[in-house]
Amino acid sequence: MTFFTNAGYKILKACVNQSEGMHPRVFCRRWFGLEDIQEDGRLRFTETQILAMESEHGYREKCVNLIAKILKIKPNTVQRWGKGVEFSNIPSDKRHQYETYLRYVDMLRVLSANLAKHDETLVIKLLNSSTKSAQKNNLESFDFKVSEKSEILV
Repeated sequence: MTFFTNAGYKILKACVNQSEGMHPRVFCRRWFGLEDIQEDGRLRFTETQILAMESEHGYREKCVNLIAKILKIKPNTVQRWGKGVEFSNIPSDKRHQYETYLRYVDMLRVLSANLAKHDETLVIKLLNSSTKSAQKNNLESFDFKVSEKSEILV
């Protein structure tokens, strides 16, 4: 368990030190697999295909709900960030905080997915252990499941 805690801390520290966040649009693309890379190293979708998928009915709502849940804010707040998935009206006083947190969550998703490729039961044990720990500390926690594609689902 210490390894996972230390790894999470190192990821957060690297994220903060880089002073680079992840834009909500990019976060959604990665979370929903639009930027996946195939085994041969090529992108799974072209930019034109990604833009078409982003404009499909319901995609923006999925993004809004995901971002709101991750950032623990109301979906209406995310709705006010602009039309479509550009999210160009994020309040400037919160932008760095939100984007840094999205980068951190994405890094944890990638780390978990890579661990799951090697030992899915280890990831489930780590997530269950951290959930129990969070509940002991009276912190809000999500129910995590590992899908067959080795991605974390909330």
